[in-house]
Amino acid sequence: MSDKPMFLYKKYTLDQWQKHLDRIYGARNRIRTNSETWYRMLEEIGEVLQAARPPSLSAIEATLPDLFVWLAALADVEDVSLTDAVGNRFAYGCPYCGAAENCSCIYYPDRSVVQHRRVETETPLFGPLKEKPLDMWVEAFDRLYGVTNRDRSLMDITSRLVENAGEVAKALREKLPRERLEAKLANVFAWIVATYIKYSSIVGPSAPSFADLVMNKYTHCAKCHSIPCECKPVVASIVVGIVSREMFGADEEIENAASRERLHLEIVPDGGDEAFGGLQEELAEVAILGKARKADAVAVVVTHKITIALQSLVYQSLIRGQPVRVFSRAAHDRDPDLSNFLERAKIAGVLVDFRENAGLNREFRTWLQSMSLVAR
Repeated sequence: MSDKPMFLYKKYTLDQWQKHLDRIYGARNRIRTNSETWYRMLEEIGEVLQAARPPSLSAIEATLPDLFVWLAALADVEDVSLTDAVGNRFAYGCPYCGAAENCSCIYYPDRSVVQHRRVETETPLFGPLKEKPLDMWVEAFDRLYGVTNRDRSLMDITSRLVENAGEVAKALREKLPRERLEAKLANVFAWIVATYIKYSSIVGPSAPSFADLVMNKYTHCAKCHSIPCECKPVVASIVVGIVSREMFGADEEIENAASRERLHLEIVPDGGDEAFGGLQEELAEVAILGKARKADAVAVVVTHKITIALQSLVYQSLIRGQPVRVFSRAAHDRDPDLSNFLERAKIAGVLVDFRENAGLNREFRTWLQSMSLVAR
């Protein structure tokens, strides 16, 4: 848990918040792809849209901090400073009309009418904010867009948030230049703030500040209350790599254990197995790793031998931070490659030994129960 007094978080700058959230979730964020991170952001935006429907808007206070956290997560994955991205995007006011305050872009049907920029030799509006608390960034956006944001409906503002989140997704898919991605991330930050400003104008003086909303939920992990996050991985599906000729009915035990936990299971034969339809081992390895990348957890069951494909399956999963286990049946005539692999699996802390199928069922279920399971 955090050992800092709460009032210190109130003074955190945008950069300090980003670094603080990285301390909590950075290790987990870096094992996700940028697309996976943004999927979670879109999920949270969906919750904000639901919360923005009358008559009650109270859920917005719980969902807005989540948007900020996932935005910071993608910024970290892409090595983007939100302070620099937002400061550069809005350095001289509205990037469309150049207004330093009370932007009125939305009142012009044709934006080209007001398409001009402030003289860039003037003092940047957001420059002095880099060392200021998060709430001062919100105040600066309120001066810049507050009048028009209060004039819009809450659903209109959240729809613009969705639109700009989609632009980020497109930038990631098309691998746009870094500066364009930064500008789009800055836009998302601006619309998160706009959502807060509109909400606070509806609620009135009783609305907590934006920094308070973030502080009350994310001084530590919102679920496990630890720094760094120690939450158990959430598993929805699992890939099991096997040598099917050596299963001796063990695959049925695995499927039975998984079904009792209501878990989606896919058993994949290894690259040297005839069940792979004659694919060369190299192609089989690609197929196995492709399936594993989409799964939430990985297991390998071995008896006498192992192939490069299954070894790669385990090593790649360890690198990605996926939950992984190697289940090894007791045998006297193991292949030397398997013996060496099992020694490394033991050192990595992922090896589980069993003697009979009932033992495999028991050990497999114990592993499943050690994780938070969510059926698809």
